[in-house]
Amino acid sequence: MKPKFLTLHTILLATLPLVSGAAHAGSTVTIKNHSQHVMEKTSGPWGLPNTIQPGDTITYEITHGVVIVDDEFKATYERRDGQGGCEFTSRVYTVESGSYYVPAYESSADDSGNGVYCRDYLSNERWSKPYGYEVEFSIY
Repeated sequence: MKPKFLTLHTILLATLPLVSGAAHAGSTVTIKNHSQHVMEKTSGPWGLPNTIQPGDTITYEITHGVVIVDDEFKATYERRDGQGGCEFTSRVYTVESGSYYVPAYESSADDSGNGVYCRDYLSNERWSKPYGYEVEFSIY
């Protein structure tokens, strides 16, 4: 009985670095406020700043799991005076391609109101593991 425990224990310890290293694969989200308005977060992940001052740039790292089925980033920033805002979305997910799965990437920047103009730029998509991307969202 003891040899099985040692063997299983040894296997688990040996594979831990592989699993933990793969879990740290990720993507980078950058949000730039080119407008003259303070933007306030109305929704989005914890750790993303609550405000973005005019001229500021923020960077947020997304950590993906070992297996990616559908991993989405979504955040909304509104002008402090309520005259408009931006909803930013990016995601990596897998789609079936014959007998295997491949990554797919999307991003969008939707503006609301008349007070801001929002844009997205998706780049550096990684087509082999570890999957990830870079996206730049801009507020004008």
